[in-house]
Amino acid sequence: MAFLGETFDANSVEPAQPRDNLPPGNYTAQVIESVMKETAKGGTMLQLTLEIIDGPSKGRRVWDNLNIKNSNPTAQEIALRTLSAICLAVGKQHISDSEEIHFIPMTVTVAVEIDNRDKDLPPEEQRKRNTVRGYAAATGPGPVAKAPSTFTSRQAPPLPTPRPAAPAAGVVPPWKK
Repeated sequence: MAFLGETFDANSVEPAQPRDNLPPGNYTAQVIESVMKETAKGGTMLQLTLEIIDGPSKGRRVWDNLNIKNSNPTAQEIALRTLSAICLAVGKQHISDSEEIHFIPMTVTVAVEIDNRDKDLPPEEQRKRNTVRGYAAATGPGPVAKAPSTFTSRQAPPLPTPRPAAPAAGVVPPWKK
């Protein structure tokens, strides 16, 4: 139980409306939050919150979980390759803190898939969710139809020429607030 401190009047605030998933495609986004968490089996997961920073979906968020340390070597390899793709997409060759990849624009490939918990349900009852399928260097403002260097986390990332990324207009990093 949590005491709110006062009586909340639900009629005084417009209720939130359900949101549809983002359509599959490429979006300009940035990591705005990252947290290291221990997994149930004793591994380590890097949880990323990404925010779309341009176009009609500006402000929407997607999430990615990377099993940085995992007893399953394939899961760990996928996570490390994905982290490599993110680092190269934001122009960082070496990082020691996940905050080093925050607030740097990149292109993310978003897909829609069936929520793992619902795979055994009939299709009309299955919930869908967005998932991040790939990372690449930012290709320009707004969602793009197809980024030429987009790759998935299951492929080896291409080796782009590193370039410094400028912070997105209007985005204030937390340390400057």
